[in-house]
Amino acid sequence: MKRSAMIISIVITTFILGIVGGVVKATSDSKESAAVAKLQATMQTREELYSQTIQEANARINQANEQLQQVNDQKVKAEQALASIPTPEPKQTGISSKKAVELAMKAVGLNDPSIAGKSELVSYNGQEAFEVELANGDRFYLSANNGDVLYNSVIGGPGSIIDEQGAVFSAVTYMKGGQVYSVEKTTYEEKEAYLVTFVTGEQVYVDLAGQVVAYVQVQSYPVYTNVSTTTKKAAAKNNNSSHEGNDDGEGDD
Repeated sequence: MKRSAMIISIVITTFILGIVGGVVKATSDSKESAAVAKLQATMQTREELYSQTIQEANARINQANEQLQQVNDQKVKAEQALASIPTPEPKQTGISSKKAVELAMKAVGLNDPSIAGKSELVSYNGQEAFEVELANGDRFYLSANNGDVLYNSVIGGPGSIIDEQGAVFSAVTYMKGGQVYSVEKTTYEEKEAYLVTFVTGEQVYVDLAGQVVAYVQVQSYPVYTNVSTTTKKAAAKNNNSSHEGNDDGEGDD
């Protein structure tokens, strides 16, 4: 009897343990299934976001390629339009750019190649001209047609600077004649000028443009005729002594 009860007890215990194990296993399987489902949902969401990001990036790339293609098309059209425009022929001038520099140097009496500067075709007072700037800073405007000096910074106006012969001519013309004693280059009121001196002592200043800027008159000194009585007596005594000496000499002879 006791043995039968023990067997029954063992059977019941085994059954209960089997039921408990089944419940535990079922619970564990249920938890694992929930975790797997959650992980799968998360991965699905990430894949969807990744796919959406890729689509947006591709759309932007396509848009950028379209804009780049439009720019290239516009560039090609612009190049074709420029190519169709005929190239204008260079303007024909009476003198060349190089000749303008040479004439500018000649206008100030220079012949040093190191002073030669640059020239550019411009408009000066409504006419075509070459703007010449020498290396020493002098600036000129010369007619592009005939090379006439329209402006000379050295003299502050048109024309070339004069030489000594030109200064003499201007001075003699101003004096209406006369004989020149000397001519030299000097300054007058802090500007370069020629000083022409006549044999009479008169002087004429002529600027580098050939204009008379000053005249210096000869200084005259007064002759004193008011001699004192004492001076007259002394002079008369000296004269008498001189005559007496001469008479003695003649008598001895």
